[in-house]
Amino acid sequence: MNFGEWDLGQWIVIGLCIFLLAWYVVAAYLNRKRGILIYRWIRDGLEKIGKLSEVSWIGSSGSGAQIAVKRATAPFQKIEVVFLLESRELLPLWLFNLLRNKRDEMILKAWLRNSPPLELEVARKRDRSFAKLLAHDPKRPFQLVSGLEQFQIAYRGKANPESLEKLEAFMAREGATVQRISLGRKAPHLAVRVFISPLMSSPSEEFFSSLQAWLQSISLVKA
Repeated sequence: MNFGEWDLGQWIVIGLCIFLLAWYVVAAYLNRKRGILIYRWIRDGLEKIGKLSEVSWIGSSGSGAQIAVKRATAPFQKIEVVFLLESRELLPLWLFNLLRNKRDEMILKAWLRNSPPLELEVARKRDRSFAKLLAHDPKRPFQLVSGLEQFQIAYRGKANPESLEKLEAFMAREGATVQRISLGRKAPHLAVRVFISPLMSSPSEEFFSSLQAWLQSISLVKA
């Protein structure tokens, strides 16, 4: 075939394919580097809580990893952290996920030394699942907490003023990253979902220490 006979549309398609292939190669390389960077950032903070007992990549360093501390310092007993990276390699999918507000995420699950005396939920406003959760069991209603513009906070059980103040202090510090927090009486007692990028401007030890301070303010005695 004579290349000179190709029309503009064919050249555009070829150029787009080359661009998407180059994007995939570069994005895959950068995601692997970012995965290693995030792992080291999380590791440095978790090692202040206990010795890492399990570390495994989820597919590859460009996808995410799972990290566990089986013997953690109080009030923790065990912690599992999973971080997931955006799929930046496929440009259309990445742009679609940006519109859905999907980012690099960290999901923390913690088993506490004792079951907490309350159940607590924190979610961003307009979170539809939050309203459904509150209405799930009308015989055991949640009590709403006011004071934070971007978030909805509700609890049931025994809550002391100090623990709510510590929670508000934690949210004021880390609120830009927090997507959801659930504290319950069944193990794993705590689940926290956050965006990673805003957190990485500071050492991860600060995030884990701030979380610890809030949990330690809760009287961990069964109601």
